[in-house]
Amino acid sequence: MIARILPFAAYMGFIALSAGISWLAGAGVLSSAWIEKADLWLYPIKTAVVLGLLGYFWLGYEELKEKIFAGPGEGLLAVGVGVLVYLAWVRMDWPWAMQGQAGGYDPFRAGETAGVVLTGVRIFGAAAVVPVMEELFWRSFLIR
Repeated sequence: MIARILPFAAYMGFIALSAGISWLAGAGVLSSAWIEKADLWLYPIKTAVVLGLLGYFWLGYEELKEKIFAGPGEGLLAVGVGVLVYLAWVRMDWPWAMQGQAGGYDPFRAGETAGVVLTGVRIFGAAAVVPVMEELFWRSFLIR
């Protein structure tokens, strides 16, 4: 049970930490530079912590030991559905679907090399770490 809760709790804890830093900076307790640093560096730390927890508990995730795809056709179908979900949901930046102005994430504020690394970590975290962590929490723990 703890193997399914702890990675999710750590992820949510980092979200709370980021919100707390923003709140403290807005209240004048911390300088606004903390918000910029938190925006750039908390995600890679969060990804590493959650990935470390998933790795630590990996052998206990029985549901992940089954065969993932029945064949290449099923893998191709999964990629196609992923692209459709991206187009329909993740890229929902159409004017009619937005409220306010999008802030955006600019990892290149940290420099060109660091920006490339931060971009890679963010994509890896969003595409590989977060889905596994969420599925283990929501489907393997909470629904059961």
